[in-house]
Amino acid sequence: MINKVYTTQIKEKEAIIVSLQSQINPHFLYNTLDMIKCMVEMKGVYETCEMITALW
Repeated sequence: MINKVYTTQIKEKEAIIVSLQSQINPHFLYNTLDMIKCMVEMKGVYETCEMITALW
């Protein structure tokens, strides 16, 4: 019985971690693209800036 409860708790925690990761990954990608866009825009490469904006 103790092993069953322990296994269930581990599975619940793993599910929470997977859920959080699925929320974090899109934000990370968005923030990375935004940073690249800002750097490119500062250098005046507007075509690349427009391509990055199109990816959003």
